[in-house]
Amino acid sequence: NPNSGRFMSVEIEDKDFGWDDMMSALTDDRSDHVVVGIMAEAGAEELEKAVRNEFGFKVTIGKKSFDVPERPFIRRSVDMHEKEIAEVGEKFGKAVLDGKLGKKQALQAWGEYLQTTIKNGITSRSLNLAENAESTIEMKGSDTPLVNEARMLNAIDVEVRQ
Repeated sequence: NPNSGRFMSVEIEDKDFGWDDMMSALTDDRSDHVVVGIMAEAGAEELEKAVRNEFGFKVTIGKKSFDVPERPFIRRSVDMHEKEIAEVGEKFGKAVLDGKLGKKQALQAWGEYLQTTIKNGITSRSLNLAENAESTIEMKGSDTPLVNEARMLNAIDVEVRQ
């Protein structure tokens, strides 16, 4: 009773066991993130091939010009597997929250999952990309789009960045 002159004091101690720090690290805009694709380290030639294939380009030989269609192997891989990619990301996020994986380990593993998804899409031809022209097939000896010597395919990499 506050009018009786007697008050009870209670001391409350907040023990979040690191929850606030963990949530802050997970939501910090400057925190670690994963990048999957063809990195600068792959070299200008592989980067140029990737960009040209992702968006298409025009080729001119003498007086003749023709369009090479886009083959958006990264965008299409992500679009076709968006649900699975999100589910795997949730799984790794939960493993971080449960203390089973470090954040960087989880990001690396998630990136490797996406890297494999992209590479498998290219090699399995499941991305429904534009077919190679007859002249291209004759020149490279294969009708598989995006794969000749597999340099661009092998250049698809994963980086965890901060």
